Amino acid sequence: MGQGGGMVQVAVKQLREESKQGAEEFLREVLVLGRLAHAHLVQLLGYSVDLGAFLVYEFMEGGSLDYALTDSAKGELYFDWSMRLKVAVEVAEALTYMHRCNFIHRDIKAANVLLKSDYSAKLTDFGMVRVGPGGQLRSIVSTRIMGTEGYIDPSYLETGHLGAKSDVYSFGVILLELLTGQRVQEQGNHLVTARRQQFQDLTLPSQHYADPGMQGRYPELGVRQLATLAKHCVAEERKNRPNMETVLLQLKEIRDVPVVADRGSTF
Repeated sequence: MGQGGGMVQVAVKQLREESKQGAEEFLREVLVLGRLAHAHLVQLLGYSVDLGAFLVYEFMEGGSLDYALTDSAKGELYFDWSMRLKVAVEVAEALTYMHRCNFIHRDIKAANVLLKSDYSAKLTDFGMVRVGPGGQLRSIVSTRIMGTEGYIDPSYLETGHLGAKSDVYSFGVILLELLTGQRVQEQGNHLVTARRQQFQDLTLPSQHYADPGMQGRYPELGVRQLATLAKHCVAEERKNRPNMETVLLQLKEIRDVPVVADRGSTF
C-alpha cells in the first residue's frame, strides 16, 4: 500500500482458500500475536475474515535477514559486524521473551527475521507456534514435525519431542550464517556438522571462521566468542545447549567487544 496523504505502508499476507493447514496457522497467528507484544516481534495491525482471510502487519522496509545475507554474499551489500550483532541480539531478545511467555516458535530461520532500514530486527511468522511444556516438563510430543530443513533441531526431527531448546538450535544456525556468511540453503545440515567440528579448536586466525564479506573488520575475540556460542547452541544433545536467556546475555557481551581489537587476543 502507498504512503503519504494519510496512508500508512503495511504488509498484507493472504490465506489461500483451499489451504486447511493455512487456516489453522492463520488462526494461530492471530491468537498468538493477540497475547504477545514485544519491540522485536513484528506487529499485527489487523486481520480480516469477511472478504477472504488477510493478516495486516507493519511494513519492514529492510526486507528479510535472508535477503541481507544473500546480497552480502553477492557483494551488493556491506553487512558489517556491528549490524550482524545488532540483529542477533534483537532476535534473541524476542525469542527470550517468547520462551518466558511459554511459547515455542518452531520456525526460526533467516527468512523469518525482518529488518528495518536501520537494521532493527523483528521476528515474524507465528503460524507454527506451540505452547511450551508446563511445570517441570522440558519437552512436549508433537504429532506433526514442523519447521524448515536445515534449521530444525535434529532431536525434534527424530523423536517428535519439542522444547524451547529446539528454538535454540535453530537460532544457533542463524548465528552460524551471520558469522560465516554461508547459507543453509546451499549446505543444508553440512553447515552445522562442518562448523561444529571446525569450532572445536579455535586456534586459527579469525578469518578462518568469519565471513570474508566483513572485510576483516571485526574483533578477534568477538569472532571466537560468537563461534563458541553458536557451537553450543547447535550441540547435538539438547541438554548441552544453553537457554535463550544465557544466549542473550552472552550476545550482549560479544556485541560490546570493541571492533578495533587486539588481533593477538585469544578466547
